[in-house]
Amino acid sequence: TSSSLSPPPPPPAVTFFAGLLCGLTEAVAIVTPAEVCKIRMQSQYHSLMDPSRVNNVKYKNVVQTAMLVAKEEGVGALYKGVVPTMLRQGCNQAVNFTAYNWSKRRLLAYKKKNREEEMERAGRGTASSNGSKDDVTLDHWQGCNQ
Repeated sequence: TSSSLSPPPPPPAVTFFAGLLCGLTEAVAIVTPAEVCKIRMQSQYHSLMDPSRVNNVKYKNVVQTAMLVAKEEGVGALYKGVVPTMLRQGCNQAVNFTAYNWSKRRLLAYKKKNREEEMERAGRGTASSNGSKDDVTLDHWQGCNQ
C-alpha cells in the first residue's frame, strides 16, 4: 500500500528541535524587528496626550518606523530584546510542533484502527451503518423530493 511506502514519522525529539530552530529563526528574522516597531508606534501615544498633537506623530506605519529607527539609531536598534524574544518564540514553536505531530499521529492511528474494525465487521457480515455516503435509505430520497 502507499502508506507503507511513506517514511516513518520523526521521533518527538527531532520534531521538538525542528520547532525550536523555526522559532529562533522567526524571532530573529521577523518577530523582534516587528515588535520593536510596534512598541515604538504604541509608545508615542499616551492617555494625557494633547489631541492636537495626534497628527504630528513620528512613527506612522511599521515599514516607515523600521526605516527611521535604522537610519537614526542603526540596524541593531531593531534587535533590542532579541534574546527574550528568541526564548519565547523558540519554546512556543518547539511545543507547537511537538504537540501538533503527537496529536496528528494519535488521530491517524485512531482512524486506522476504526477503519480496520469496520472492515472486520463488514467481513463477518455484522457491519453497522456508520453514516457513510453508501448508507442511503429510501426515506432519505423521499425527503429530498418533497
